[in-house]
Amino acid sequence: MHKLQVYQIELELQNEELKQAKTLSEERLRKYTDLYNFSPVGHFSIDEQGVIVEMNLTASVLLGTERIHLTGRRFVVFVSPPSRVTFNSFFERIFSENQKCSCQALLLNDDGRVFWAELHAKAVASSDSERKWCRLAVIDITARKQAETALLRRTDQFESLINAAPLGVCLIDTRLRFCAANPTACALFGIVDVIGRDFETWMRFAWPKAYAREIVEKLYHTLESGESYIVHERTEIRADLGVVQSFEWQFNRIPLPDGHYGVVCYFREISERVRSQQKIAESEERYRRLFEAAKDGVLLLDPVTCKITDANPFMTQLLDYSHDDLVGKQLFQIGLLKDESASRAMFRKLKSLPQIRYDNLPLKSWNGRHQEVEVVANLYQESGHPVIQCNIRDITERKRNEAVQRRLDLQTASNGKLRKEIVLRRRSEKALKKSQQQAQRLLEESRELQTRLRHIAHQILMVEEKQRKEISRTLHDEISQLLLGINVHLMIFTKAAARNPKDIGRTIAPLRRMLEKSVRMVHKFSRELRPSMLDHLGLIPAIEAYIAKFPKRKGRRIEFTPGAGIEVLNNEKRTVLYRVTQEALVNVAKHARASLVKITLGKISDGACLEIADNGKAFEVSSLTSARWNRRLGLTGMRERVQMVGGRFTLVSSPGMGTTIRAVIPFGETKIRG
Repeated sequence: MHKLQVYQIELELQNEELKQAKTLSEERLRKYTDLYNFSPVGHFSIDEQGVIVEMNLTASVLLGTERIHLTGRRFVVFVSPPSRVTFNSFFERIFSENQKCSCQALLLNDDGRVFWAELHAKAVASSDSERKWCRLAVIDITARKQAETALLRRTDQFESLINAAPLGVCLIDTRLRFCAANPTACALFGIVDVIGRDFETWMRFAWPKAYAREIVEKLYHTLESGESYIVHERTEIRADLGVVQSFEWQFNRIPLPDGHYGVVCYFREISERVRSQQKIAESEERYRRLFEAAKDGVLLLDPVTCKITDANPFMTQLLDYSHDDLVGKQLFQIGLLKDESASRAMFRKLKSLPQIRYDNLPLKSWNGRHQEVEVVANLYQESGHPVIQCNIRDITERKRNEAVQRRLDLQTASNGKLRKEIVLRRRSEKALKKSQQQAQRLLEESRELQTRLRHIAHQILMVEEKQRKEISRTLHDEISQLLLGINVHLMIFTKAAARNPKDIGRTIAPLRRMLEKSVRMVHKFSRELRPSMLDHLGLIPAIEAYIAKFPKRKGRRIEFTPGAGIEVLNNEKRTVLYRVTQEALVNVAKHARASLVKITLGKISDGACLEIADNGKAFEVSSLTSARWNRRLGLTGMRERVQMVGGRFTLVSSPGMGTTIRAVIPFGETKIRG
């Protein structure tokens, strides 16, 4: 008896170890299943005939259909015709070569979307020697392919730009040898093929020693320090061609693929520009002589600062100012255009008109002498910068009798211009205020939209958490309890069968009832999550079944009128109409207090139309934009579902008429909008 007790204890310990090992293996199996199903790579098990035996969830998502519809189908069906030759060769190598094989191919899913995929496969040894199979991994590389195509296109564009550039571009390595050069560089060098040639040797051969040494030293300095250099025009006689040329060089250091540094050299011939500059210098000298010998006063002004930059000798005599006293002053400071506002008005005019003439300007010299002058102002460009030239002539005698009237006219004209400027500024201020108000309103609207989005996201998370909590409570409170009861009854049944085998039928009856109840509860639970009738029988039977099992309330009647031609909708669109019906009936039960609900589902010219009307309590549709209604996701979810498949969602509610929800979804394939 003692030995039997010891054996019994050992058996119980072994039994406990087996239970722990079973629990551990089940936990590891669950983790492996999660890793397998939710891997970012699609995994397939395919036999030697190319038939899909097993796959994970990612694989079914890539091919755009459920796993139950993929099992038993040939994988080559999902290979795009242009890639089938490559895939067939790849598939033959899997079983002929005992190693991992890879290839890239175009795949297409059930929705007709074509995408690039990278395939990795290896044959797997099977206990059944007559049947061979392999594991196939599928990775979506569409984005990578698009990036590679864009990179190649940009590389071609960059090479085209470099080759078509009007200046020479070449790359020089650390040994001062040419690595690359565009056609313009080869033409300027006078060499057809410069690749591999020594830059320093070519410079010493083609240019004078001092010039070649200067360029090579700048190049070495850029290569060592990384500092960019620009060597401006320098006119030299080219030794190899015997002609006078001027070049402009620029050096920039860049890293090379081998880890060293190289120098990008930009250069261009500017001989014509140098000759043009010489001609300009000669013209400036002639202009300077005319400027100083002129018998009219000449002033040069900067239109930006409105200050005098130069004056000829006759102008200094006319104003009794020295040249140094005139430079840096404005017109109203030297006795010319004594009215500051008139002076500034002249500058504003010159910005829109090339020439302005003044016949009635008073002039007062530094020593107090009064004169009447005629002024012609011109605006032109000098070396790329705007310059105002004023030619001034003494017309005192001619204008002396008209002085009073002229000053009045000038004042009137100035006042009129000022009034116009004030009106323009007021209009600008008004327009600016209006734009600021509009910008403030748009900013407030964007903040309000952002707040709504945060509320909706919060509510979605709350609903999701609530659904998880309900699922967890159902699994724990109902299904787990039933399974525990079944386990207890199994223990009772085992003991009763051992004691009285004839009483098995009566003992097993409660166990069968609990199993039937468990099956009904699991079936009800899965139907609430996703009605299988919608996938297998269609939309109309699914809605009818839902209405039949919808909680009844005294005095409430639900009428459903289905039409023909609805089942041509694809699975996603049928699901949308089913969810809209489900959510609408839930809203009626919670809020409407309706006695009659009419559901009409039929075919119209451009698609399927679902209409749900009740005679219950109405509400203001405009209140849907308020903060209180933003927390309710029912109507928002229905509208988003319908619009996601390209449909139209409308809502009408008025006191005494109830509420009507209408969803129109087009036939045909529609890309789901995210």
